Amino acid sequence: MANHPKRNILLARFITPIVRPIDEFIKSSLAGGLILIGCTILSLVLANTGQKWFIELWETPVNLHIGGGYLFPNHPHHFTLAHFISDGLMTIFFVTVALEIKREVIEGELASLQKASLPIIAAVGGMLFPFLFYMFFNTGTAYSNGGGIPTATDIAFSLAVLSLVGEKYVPHSLKIFLMTLAIADDLGAIVVIAIFYNQGIQVFYLLYACTIALVIWIAGREGFKKMWFYIFLSLPMWYFMLLSGVHATIAGVLLALAIPIKNKLTGPEIIQRLEDTLDKIKHEPRPAHAHGSEATLVLETVESFFKENASVSQRIDDQIRDWVNYLIMPLFALCNMAIVLQLSFATQIFTDSVSLGIMSGLVLGKPIGIFLTTFIFVKLGICTLPASIGWKHIFGAGLLAGIGFTMSIFVTLLAFTKQPYIEDLAKVSIIVASTTSAILGWLWLRFFVGARKIS
Repeated sequence: MANHPKRNILLARFITPIVRPIDEFIKSSLAGGLILIGCTILSLVLANTGQKWFIELWETPVNLHIGGGYLFPNHPHHFTLAHFISDGLMTIFFVTVALEIKREVIEGELASLQKASLPIIAAVGGMLFPFLFYMFFNTGTAYSNGGGIPTATDIAFSLAVLSLVGEKYVPHSLKIFLMTLAIADDLGAIVVIAIFYNQGIQVFYLLYACTIALVIWIAGREGFKKMWFYIFLSLPMWYFMLLSGVHATIAGVLLALAIPIKNKLTGPEIIQRLEDTLDKIKHEPRPAHAHGSEATLVLETVESFFKENASVSQRIDDQIRDWVNYLIMPLFALCNMAIVLQLSFATQIFTDSVSLGIMSGLVLGKPIGIFLTTFIFVKLGICTLPASIGWKHIFGAGLLAGIGFTMSIFVTLLAFTKQPYIEDLAKVSIIVASTTSAILGWLWLRFFVGARKIS
């Protein structure tokens, strides 16, 4: 078949958005952020209006007991529903996060050292300074293990607020910078969780988990795309990670690392196959049993084509992302924001060392750390600012990076496991700090930086 460069470009750039506009919207950060906000508010309202059933729901026992043997030892695990969500279902969330990180490292904004250096350096500063702010208030106290709480950035919330600033006021390169920074930040948070929030590593169980990951990696490289296979192997991998002492959700990271990102087919090969499929539709008679218009049939065929020819990682991501956005993350917010607000919180949030460390770390440490490290490395000539981004934009991105929510709450659960009052106080502090950062970031970018519209 003759090669048509213009046709190839049109196919590659425009067919996917035409076929799946609703899916693309559903997966947007704005949608995910708004859902989390709604679930947070709902959980707080139910918990503080005398709804005892709502509080008790998350304490429902969930027992995991895989019977004896050499590989599967007789270790029953007594979870509550809240623990099952945080230690079990959140593993799937970590798969999506790690896949996004891996995709950016291999093919995206982190693939080029020149592109990646600035947001990575900004992310390091955005983790170091909040940690220092927290430790300033908590060094030598019983709460020093909470230093990882203010170091995280919530991708969905921060990008959602940036979207609310308005397209006319935000350079596209600023969105890329904030997204890449948040992804690098998440990578740092995963490393912190794996290293500092483990319960003593059991090497043999960790090796079992890594062996399963190796099998998954081999299958992925061979192009095996059956979802049941990956689900079947990921369950024992999660269980072995649970027994290893490393937090069980790291199994999701291990799974994502084992799954190939790149498609075995090249771009021209995919386009050639798509052209052949479209020509087949054009020249063959329409099936008698087909429903809908001819245009609908073509679009459905093209959509089916993309599903069949997608990479292993893309197929898995497509299958689980909606579950993460519309079930797992809402459940996480509902169960962990079921906080009965106490009068003492009103005073302690401004006097307790944990609250002061978290709020100062997120609201002050994030923008200061991101701005200073970026400024220093740019002035030294090691990095350069992206096109159309100024220092005011960098500071605004730093403010939005102070929205810690999901990952900050997750680290709180690990840091204060046996201190329920401090855990709740820390969660309230995260909400207050994240809300403050969101408002300040929006005001800064919309009215101070955004005085001149982006043309």
